[in-house]
Amino acid sequence: MWKTYTIPIRDTKRELLRYTYYMKNTYAIIIVLLLIGAGIWVAKMPKDNSPANEVGNTAGDTFQNPDVNATQLCYIWNTEAGDKAQLSMDIRGNEVTGEFNWLPAEKDKKTGIFTGTVSAADPVTMNRTVNAIWNTSAEGMTNKEELRIVFGKGIAAAGFGEMVNSDHGVYIYADPDHLSYDPSLSQTDCADEAMN
Repeated sequence: MWKTYTIPIRDTKRELLRYTYYMKNTYAIIIVLLLIGAGIWVAKMPKDNSPANEVGNTAGDTFQNPDVNATQLCYIWNTEAGDKAQLSMDIRGNEVTGEFNWLPAEKDKKTGIFTGTVSAADPVTMNRTVNAIWNTSAEGMTNKEELRIVFGKGIAAAGFGEMVNSDHGVYIYADPDHLSYDPSLSQTDCADEAMN
């Protein structure tokens, strides 16, 4: 029923050599595929967020924490008459939190923190706009106010204008299209002594 065949030794050696050759090629192909897979995996990893890649970094005065992808920007304004303004912003994607202190020498001072959103850069001016709610403290009173800040190219300016009380207890701009963005605050290092 069954026939038995004998394979000559010469053919067995040839088959063994052929098998070894194919196995070496198979291992080489597997190693190449693993290297390609590792390359693709490394390419898809998040890139290093060095300060040179940040929006608004003009003098190395911002930092970015790659763990939270946040950018901190600080601005200041001073006059010889003693007027001051301080602005610090922590931007994470399109969300922003910060502190704005408006400290004129002979008028009511307003200080407080704000939260809101920040726009993408305007393609013409390269400025970005913050739309936020500012929790202000002035003369012992606390209020919530709408706050717009335009910033870019090393400067920032808060929008000032007539405010009206909304139905939600937040003071909002009466005419947001006609705000005064003066004075301009200059970007500074967030560790600057004047920021404290």
